[in-house]
Amino acid sequence: MPNDTKLRSATGTTVARIALEPGTLPDMTCGVNGEPFQKRFRPDHIDVETDANGEPVQVRIYGLEIRMDGSLGLRELDHMWRR
Repeated sequence: MPNDTKLRSATGTTVARIALEPGTLPDMTCGVNGEPFQKRFRPDHIDVETDANGEPVQVRIYGLEIRMDGSLGLRELDHMWRR
């Protein structure tokens, strides 16, 4: 994955994807706006969605699910903050 990728969505927003070096962020619990759910993941990239004025609309930290045995699964989980 490139270090920094920009994508344009059909709604006119722009999404910047930022790759994270392993260990940059600690393991996290997936959830929304700071409210955690049960499953944990290991962050490996961040998506920042901005509107036409460059204001953040949504931020998501993504990574692979951490299984009960501590191994990484194939399923990607995230924690998302919305405006």
